[in-house]
Amino acid sequence: MSKTTNQDSAASDSPVDIQGERFSIPWEDEAKELLSFVPEAVVATVIKNTEAHAVKNGQDNVCRSTMSGLMKEMGMDLETMLTSCPYAAGKQKID
Repeated sequence: MSKTTNQDSAASDSPVDIQGERFSIPWEDEAKELLSFVPEAVVATVIKNTEAHAVKNGQDNVCRSTMSGLMKEMGMDLETMLTSCPYAAGKQKID
């Protein structure tokens, strides 16, 4: 019998502590806060991909629009993800 975990969700059911994560470029506080809603199992991958996206687009830091832009390229929507996460209530903001 398989066990269902929170990793199956699009957003974490509770904020993830990202204090121990390593960043290769600066992240704005709002972007770090949004990152805290990513399932813990994929946080490192999201950081790597988001930073690569920022560098590819000539950005020297990661902000909300960096994350939103990468998600759009992947066929996802940041605002939709946030509305599905109970701990992200009130984080919706149109870029």
